[in-house]
Amino acid sequence: MDTNALKTIDACQQKLAELVQSISQNTPEGETPDVTPVAQELSAVYVRMGDLLLAANDFENTANCYAAAQQIDPALTDTTSWQQKNKAFLTALLAQNPMDTALLKLLGETHRRLQEYDEALNCFKRARQLDPKDADTLWAIATVQQNMDDDAAAAATYREIVKVKPLMTKAANKTPADFSLLILFAPGLGNTPTEYLTDDQPFETNSYPVLPGTEHDAAMLGQHAQVVFNVISEADQDGAILPEVSRLAAATGLPVVNSPDKIAATARSNMPELLKDVPHCKVPRIVRHAAGEPIDAKALEARASFAAPFLLRPAGTHGGENFETVKTFAAAEKILEKETGQDHYLIEYIDYKSSDDYFRKYRFFFIDGKIMPYHLAISDTWKVHHETTEMTEHQWMQDEEKSFLENPEKVFSPEHYQALHAIYKAVGLEYLGIDCGIDSDKNLVVFEVNATMLVHGTNHEYPYKTPYVEAIKKAFGAMLKKYAA
Repeated sequence: MDTNALKTIDACQQKLAELVQSISQNTPEGETPDVTPVAQELSAVYVRMGDLLLAANDFENTANCYAAAQQIDPALTDTTSWQQKNKAFLTALLAQNPMDTALLKLLGETHRRLQEYDEALNCFKRARQLDPKDADTLWAIATVQQNMDDDAAAAATYREIVKVKPLMTKAANKTPADFSLLILFAPGLGNTPTEYLTDDQPFETNSYPVLPGTEHDAAMLGQHAQVVFNVISEADQDGAILPEVSRLAAATGLPVVNSPDKIAATARSNMPELLKDVPHCKVPRIVRHAAGEPIDAKALEARASFAAPFLLRPAGTHGGENFETVKTFAAAEKILEKETGQDHYLIEYIDYKSSDDYFRKYRFFFIDGKIMPYHLAISDTWKVHHETTEMTEHQWMQDEEKSFLENPEKVFSPEHYQALHAIYKAVGLEYLGIDCGIDSDKNLVVFEVNATMLVHGTNHEYPYKTPYVEAIKKAFGAMLKKYAA
C-alpha cells in the first residue's frame, strides 16, 4: 500500500478516536443519546478504510473493516453502494479462492440483493456443483428463480428441497431464541413479504414451502415451532391451495396467525359487501369478470351499477401495471377481448383528490389490534405508488409524510379511526395492511385491505420513516411471541 493510503487510514483511525471521545463527553448523565448520526459517520470511516485496503488487495483487513461498518450501522447493508463494495470485495477474494463455496454463496446473495439475478443464479449453481449435499444452496437457487419469475423452475427446485431439507431456518439474534416460528408459504403464489420482518429478531424462523400434491409431515413441522404464521395471503391467486394449507396448519397443533380460512375474505370483490356497514367508510363497487365469460359492454354495464369512467385491473395484481382508467364499457370490452386468459376487476372510480389537486394514499398496518402508520404517498395522478411518485424531489411532500407518521391523528379523525378498527374486526386477520385515502366529504376511501403488503427497512431516501418501520417490526415480533406463549 502506498504512503498516501497509509496516511489516509491513520487519519481515519484518528477520526474514530475523536468520535468515540465525543460520544462519551456529550452524553448527558442519565440520558440515552441518539447515536444514529455518529454511527453513520463511524461506519462511513470504516467503509473508506475498507475501500483503500481492497484497492491494495489486503482482503483480510478489508473484510474486517466492512464487517465493522455493518456492525455499527446495520442499515448500511441495504444500500446499493454498500452492496457494490461488498461485490467488489467478494469478487476479488473469489478470484484467489475459486473453489470456495461459502464465498460463492455470499457473492450470489450480494448479486441477488442488487437484483442481478443471472449472476446470482450462476454463483449458487456453481456452489451446488461443488457441494451437492448443501441443501441451503437449493433454497437460494429457488429464491432467485422466483425473483426471476421463473415459477416452473422454482417449483421444481422446491420439490427437490422438500425431499432433502423441507425447512429453511433463520437463526434468532440471541441464544436461546425466545421461541420458534413456522412460516407456511406457497412458491410462485401470493405471499406476505416477511424478509425484513423476520430478520434480526429474537425468534427463530423456519420456512416451509406448501406445494400442491405433496405429502406434508405435520408432526415434524409442529416439533420445530411454537406458532404458525400463514403467509399465503393473496385471495385471488391462492384460493385453490388455501384448504390444503388450512388442514396442514391445523394438523401441526400450533396456534395460527392469519389463518388460511380467513384469507378468502380479503379478495377485492368481497370488500364492498364485507365493509358495507362500516361508518364513515366508502368502498368502491367492484365487478369481477372471470376469464372465459362472455364479453359484452351492455352486460358489463348492467352488472356494474356504476358509471364510466372506471378502473380496470387484472385480478391478483397489486402494482400499477395494466391498471388503468377506462372511459367506456365498450373500451373495457375491447381490452377484455385481448386478455381472455385472466380474470379482471371493473372498479368504481372514487375521486379522492385533495383541495390542492394532489392525491394522497395512506398505508397503515394492523398488528394484533394496533393501527400503525407506514407511509403517505403523494402524487398529481390518481394511480399512486410510493416508489413512482416525485416525493424524493419535493421537500414539502416529505415533510407532510413525516408529519403524518409523527401524528396520524392530525389527518385521521376519531371517526376515521372508528372505521379502521371496524375494518380490522371485519376482516379478522391478526396481521394485515390497508391502503386508503380521504375524499372531499371526509370519508375514508378504501383501496385495498389484505396481508400481502410490503414492509421494508430500506428507507435511506426517507430516513424519517425508519423509527415507524422499526416499530412495526417490533410489534410484529411481540404479536408472534404472544401467540407462541
